[in-house]
Formats: sequence, C-alpha cells, structure tokens
Amino acid sequence: MSRFLNILLLIWLAGCTATHTVRKDDEGVTLALDLGGAREVLFVSSLDGFTVHKARKGSDGAWLVRDLDDREFRYFYIVDGRSYVPECRFMEKDDFGLMNCIHQP
Repeated sequence: MSRFLNILLLIWLAGCTATHTVRKDDEGVTLALDLGGAREVLFVSSLDGFTVHKARKGSDGAWLVRDLDDREFRYFYIVDGRSYVPECRFMEKDDFGLMNCIHQP
C-alpha cells in the first residue's frame, strides 16, 4: 500500500472513534453519543414524526438525549449540519436510501 493510502486510512480510522450507548432506567431511554469535537448535535426520530431536537452535552462531554419512550423507533443525528448514523445494533435504509438506527426494547 502506498504511503498516501496509509495516511488516508489513518485519518479515516481517527474519525471513527465515536461511542454510542443506549441506557435504560426508570425515566426511559437515554442515548449518549460521544464524538469529541462536535459543536452541535441534533436528534431526529420516528417517535414524533422526525422532529429535530437539540441534544444536550453532558458533564462527561457526550451528547445526550434523555427520557425517550422505551418502544421501537428509528433515529439518526445531525452533527454540525451533517447527517450522522452511529454504529448501532439494528439499522435499516429509509425511504430516501439513507440509513437509520432502530431502537428495539
């Protein structure tokens, strides 16, 4: 592999360090997305007709969406103006050919 391709691979791998977790408690479901340097994270889901909601930055630096219903829904994020779908257990293509995560209780 050429040096140029090695450098591109390293840059790409460095950008893949996001952590996405799903937590359940008495309040409902909390999604946490740790992206490092993101300035704004928006959450979009089928829970309310794909309305856009601002995620809140937690004390640990992860972006949080809290108190979601623990039922099946589809979702994705908009990170600094660009659509973003994290690694998630269940995924599917939407009607526009883009991917969505699926939360299944």
